[in-house]
Amino acid sequence: MNRQEKLFGAHEIQRFNRDADETVAWITEKDVVLSSDDFGRDLASVQTLQRKHEGVERDLAALEDKVMTLGQEAARLCGIHPDHADQIKAKHQEIENNWERLTGKAKVIYTCAKVLQCDYTILSLIIF
Repeated sequence: MNRQEKLFGAHEIQRFNRDADETVAWITEKDVVLSSDDFGRDLASVQTLQRKHEGVERDLAALEDKVMTLGQEAARLCGIHPDHADQIKAKHQEIENNWERLTGKAKVIYTCAKVLQCDYTILSLIIF
C-alpha cells in the first residue's frame, strides 16, 4: 500500500469516527427528550406532547437510517482496513448500544403516548 492509499484509508476511518460521534451525540439528544417525565396535566399539554412525540418519531426514523448506514460502512472499512478493525468495531458497538437503549426507551414512550391518546379522546368527548 502506497502513501496516498494509506492517507486515503486514514481519512475514511477518521470520517467514520466523526460520523459515529455525531450519531452518538444525536442519539443522546433524543434520549434527553425521551427522558422527560412530563405526561401532560390537561388537554392542551397532552396535545402538545402528542405533537412533540410525532416529531421525535420522525427524528428516530432518520436516525435509524444513519445507524444502518454506519453499520454498513463499519463492515466495509473492517474489510478494507483489517489492522483498524478492532477500533472500528468498538465504535460501531458504541453506536449500537446507544441505539438499542434509545429504541427501548422509545417503545415505552410510544406506549405512554397511546395511553395519552386515549385520555385525550376521553377528555375531548367530555369537554365537547
